Amino acid sequence: LKVEFPDGVRDLFLNVVNHKITDDTLTVTLSDVFYPISVDLIYKVHYDMDIIERSSVIRNTGNQNIRLEKAYSASFNIPYGGKCYLTSLGSKWTHEYEEERTEVTRARTVIQSGGGVSNSQNFPYFAIDKGQTGRYYGELWFGTLCWSGNFKITVENDVMEQVRITGGISDDDFEWILAPEEIELS
Repeated sequence: LKVEFPDGVRDLFLNVVNHKITDDTLTVTLSDVFYPISVDLIYKVHYDMDIIERSSVIRNTGNQNIRLEKAYSASFNIPYGGKCYLTSLGSKWTHEYEEERTEVTRARTVIQSGGGVSNSQNFPYFAIDKGQTGRYYGELWFGTLCWSGNFKITVENDVMEQVRITGGISDDDFEWILAPEEIELS
């Protein structure tokens, strides 16, 4: 999350202020210690599919507009590092959903679409494995974004050899003016 407040400050200092647990959902509420902005991080577990759904809600709790410059849905590390492989999906006419596989390096790999919709060149999907995974076996971490607008997913192996994935609304030419009491879902 990257914002600019009316006084020009662009820093966030979010602290956990609350959490709520229901049968299948954890909501963690964070609030900035100086500025009127709060964020709900929502984790819903789909037990029958071994899937965690992640979303966020950004709230302007003040009385002036806040400018959002980046609003990703999630950022997380895969629980293992070292040599890993990224599978993404691209396509072209008559060759839909072609798998593209590369080694995850310290260089950032970006999967994105800027055409307003998920298009036939890149799909908002990634899969990470240790190289011992086939179509029907092995351990795999994957994710997809559940909308079809502009998106960006970045994958990188940091200096500690932890694979980090960040994804959400593309920040290329992105700006959203968040009015008081307005919310933004990502």
